[in-house]
Amino acid sequence: AKYETYVLAAEALRKAGRAGEAVAALARAIGRYGINAALLNLMGEGLADLGRVAEALAAFERSLQLSPDQPSIRARADELKKRK
Repeated sequence: AKYETYVLAAEALRKAGRAGEAVAALARAIGRYGINAALLNLMGEGLADLGRVAEALAAFERSLQLSPDQPSIRARADELKKRK
């Protein structure tokens, strides 16, 4: 599948309440295309949906290392730190 297919599938699965499947699709995308901020952000949201706060926070923090200029992701990471 193309990169975009994984992203669209993950977004649709999350919206349908199927976060576990979304995370699995993103893991496949990362395995095939490597890590980037967009995939990590989607992964973070999916993991947060599953209640896996520490893993979600790690995904957001890695995303911020790759691309520091993401104020909404920084705010999301700060929010998750409060939930830990």
